[in-house]
Amino acid sequence: MIKKVEKKTLGTAYHPSLQSLFHLYKKNHPESAMRFQPIRTINDDILHPGYGHHFHPHKEIEIFTFILEGELTYTLKGKGGHCLRRGDMSYLTSGSGIEHSEFNWADVPLRMIQVWMKPREKKLTPNIQYATYQETRHVNQWFLIASAGGEGPIHIQQSIQIWMLKQESKKQTQFSLEQNEQAYLVQLEGESTVNGETLLTCDGLEVYGEKIRVVTETNALLMMIVMPAYERL
Repeated sequence: MIKKVEKKTLGTAYHPSLQSLFHLYKKNHPESAMRFQPIRTINDDILHPGYGHHFHPHKEIEIFTFILEGELTYTLKGKGGHCLRRGDMSYLTSGSGIEHSEFNWADVPLRMIQVWMKPREKKLTPNIQYATYQETRHVNQWFLIASAGGEGPIHIQQSIQIWMLKQESKKQTQFSLEQNEQAYLVQLEGESTVNGETLLTCDGLEVYGEKIRVVTETNALLMMIVMPAYERL
């Protein structure tokens, strides 16, 4: 089973410095938010030049960040900053407590995706990981960028996988889920048809235990989060 989530139904926040879309936002899609625990939300953010967030604390939350456009200066308190550009990723384990800042010091808007999720357990040791998705090396194939099992460049403190697909126009790929798996797919760029559903930029798709066939109408970039199927207690 698949279920399309159109951009116009997503949660939103609009400020002079920041515009955000929220996938799996509890207020807009409560049933989906429940099914896709441990994810709290998937933010699609545009941060304008000269703006950001000063040092602020986090605790007992995991934050995966992927840069799509522009530059993000990412700094942990007490450590040097990192300048993240397209394809760069960071993964923050806040654990027992950590402070960081995020700023766009470039001259162009920054677009980034952030996946916020609950940790597998509390009081983990705070940690930060950095890696880069080199999309030109993985064209027209799914590439695992983060997992809990030691595969991919980022190690996640949860039972999920994050896959990326950079696909050229008029190409197609497949991805098979097991019956006991589910996935949330985000059309980050371009236009695709997935099992007959047309996805435009920022649309989402819920997938439950089946094979998907992605046919791109334009050059496209997609992200898919795979996890065990939800079981209602």
